[in-house]
Amino acid sequence: MRVRTDGCGCNAGGPKVTLIKLDDRVVVGPVALEEVFERFRERRRQPESALSEELLAAVKVFNYVPAASENRYRTALLRAYISYCDARP
Repeated sequence: MRVRTDGCGCNAGGPKVTLIKLDDRVVVGPVALEEVFERFRERRRQPESALSEELLAAVKVFNYVPAASENRYRTALLRAYISYCDARP
């Protein structure tokens, strides 16, 4: 998971873009992903498969997710959330 600003260079403090891999060929950059992960982590939500639906719903508040890609997003979001939590014990 890589975090970057929106690219304007001004560091205005808006939602950040986080790059995640959906699969070997596709990388997406949802906004506010780190903020979503932090809310789940603060609630001590464990990274389990049932959480992937909640992660997807939270990400869709800020981002368009094509229906055809939802399964890949669920898997990628859960994988990214596990990495996020592992980096912040």
